[in-house]
Amino acid sequence: MVLALVFLVTAGLTIGSLLPLVGGNLVDTRVLQHQRSLIFGAEAATDEAIQVLRPVKPVSPYTCPTFPADAQGIEFNGQYFVVQCQLGVPPGYYGRVAQFWACLAANASSCQADAVVETSVVYNDVNPNAAQCPSGSGASGSSCYGSYWGEGGVTYSAWTVFPDAG
Repeated sequence: MVLALVFLVTAGLTIGSLLPLVGGNLVDTRVLQHQRSLIFGAEAATDEAIQVLRPVKPVSPYTCPTFPADAQGIEFNGQYFVVQCQLGVPPGYYGRVAQFWACLAANASSCQADAVVETSVVYNDVNPNAAQCPSGSGASGSSCYGSYWGEGGVTYSAWTVFPDAG
């Protein structure tokens, strides 16, 4: 009888001490699922903005639209995101350099500061056929640069995730 009572008390204390851990794990799982969903949505919105800008010929002064153009944002996983960007063409460089920031649509006014994802990409806008790119053709050479928008590769030079944003 005493042995059964000791067993019941020990089992009760063991189970009682494990219950808070189980509850904590359930809360952590929900937080991590939300965080992963937030990051996935921001990455998807960024990828979409990169592809939308890819075939667009830059016009000086170089500007970059907010994606999407409406205030609501792009919906992923039940959350709305906007992507802002900055575009530049360095002197003597045959390609475009762009910086993208994805944030929740509610944070659009401070998107760069509240970014969930920040990405730097280089659009390769040079015709890959070197024979069509005579030396000295420069950025105005129609056979080298400017007739190849969106057909070259995209190089991701940085992809930073801010998991605590949002």
